Amino acid sequence: MLTATFLRSTTKNDAAADTVSVTPLMNWFRGDFDGKNSTDNFLREYGIIPDDAKPKISYRSYDWTLSLGHFGSDV
Repeated sequence: MLTATFLRSTTKNDAAADTVSVTPLMNWFRGDFDGKNSTDNFLREYGIIPDDAKPKISYRSYDWTLSLGHFGSDV
């Protein structure tokens, strides 16, 4: 499940502080995630936060540098 893998690698959940930090892509394309108020529901759906959690959601800055190591050597 690529979506869950992506979310696990880009989301930082701090249960003790009741905060979750997500990729800014979720803010830029929030309409695709049923709006800003449903980001937490989307994270629950993929097991990123517990069902009963209501964390404060923040959107990190986007890193525009390329990580060419993730692509084939034929670039």
